[in-house]
Amino acid sequence: PGTYYFHDFKMVGGSILNISGKTTIYVTGNFDREGGAIINNNTGVAANFVVNMTGGTAHISSSNVCYGVFYAPNTDITYSGTADYFGAMVGKTLKIVGDAIGHYDESLDVNMGSYAYRVMLVD
Repeated sequence: PGTYYFHDFKMVGGSILNISGKTTIYVTGNFDREGGAIINNNTGVAANFVVNMTGGTAHISSSNVCYGVFYAPNTDITYSGTADYFGAMVGKTLKIVGDAIGHYDESLDVNMGSYAYRVMLVD
């Protein structure tokens, strides 16, 4: 648990990140999770893993379930793979590739002001 700041964040080749409590990551560059990388949000609570981005690109690809929130209104997000995603994603663009499935977590605190109340696709 804690708050962490990165320019670029990259997980590949079977790397594992275990989340055991409220964790917030700020990224000013690119975020990459691919190549068998695993983010285990052991709490099963999407609000306990939050990634805030100020730009760059985000590539999120994996075959394991992910619980979390990506708030990146100036970032192009690509989500791919075969795993379900539980939480919320806010991006400049959102591209979903393959068998990836997203589920909006209605337990997120909508009064926080940062997250959309409902899932919306905006053109």
